[in-house]
Amino acid sequence: MLPDVHITCHEGLSLPPTCPETTSSLASLYLEQLREAVTRGDTAVTLTVFQWSQSSWPPLSGAYAVLRIAVDFLYNHPQIQHLELCCAGQDCYRSYQFQWNLWFAERKPEHMETVTDL
Repeated sequence: MLPDVHITCHEGLSLPPTCPETTSSLASLYLEQLREAVTRGDTAVTLTVFQWSQSSWPPLSGAYAVLRIAVDFLYNHPQIQHLELCCAGQDCYRSYQFQWNLWFAERKPEHMETVTDL
């Protein structure tokens, strides 16, 4: 079972100095943070997620990779009861919220925007 998950938008967060080269390396960064949280015994985890303009992947691909690794991890670690994804900016928030809703919302999001718009 998945924990309580919240996706929030926060303006003004500073990007990390380097951009991961692939979505796999991006997902690995967040997997490591989740593993550290379990090691510490955390029951609530906050991940700050970004959307790099210089990345070689589309925004939804990054959101997909991070959410997929997080969901897979959380299914196997029920001690984490709350996950918050703090998205750096509106574009990042839209990508993560859209991907999350595709998987879990009772009513799926409208497909009025193209993938490149997100």
